[in-house]
Amino acid sequence: MAITTKVTGRKGGRSAAPGLELIGIGDVMKALSPTGLPREIVGIVGFNTPYALAQHERFDYNHPKGGKWKYLEDPLKQNAKRYGQQISNRIKQAVARKAWRGGITAAVVSGAVEGMTEVVEDLLGRAMREAPLDEGTLRASGTAAVLVDGRRISGNATAPIEQAAGGNE
Repeated sequence: MAITTKVTGRKGGRSAAPGLELIGIGDVMKALSPTGLPREIVGIVGFNTPYALAQHERFDYNHPKGGKWKYLEDPLKQNAKRYGQQISNRIKQAVARKAWRGGITAAVVSGAVEGMTEVVEDLLGRAMREAPLDEGTLRASGTAAVLVDGRRISGNATAPIEQAAGGNE
């Protein structure tokens, strides 16, 4: 059982820390649909232990060594507006640089992916700091990834992250 938050670039989607690499424009463009525009750019952050979901949802659990319930949801809610702005700023910066050979479309996509990567890195870091601490296993199980149209572009994700990309939130 894993707990995962999915962050999408679509209205109504949930937006999404260490270990992700910034990608090159060639990797992004290979992942695009034939039109050159992705249908979806998704950031996913999750934790992969048998007890991750219970630790996240059970408000009655005691955490004497630190951490809290809603360790993933709370940082996401607290930073959602900033995360949207961060992605928007990266897109604007990429377009302003006009450094991409693929033109404006490539700059927009690259900026969006770079912004999403920064967002999931930040969210995973915050969630790892807020996750309950006993042996450290839960915090160490944190994973994150960025997917363009279902294809992983960056991340340290494991199987539960890939399952989340299919629609389980």
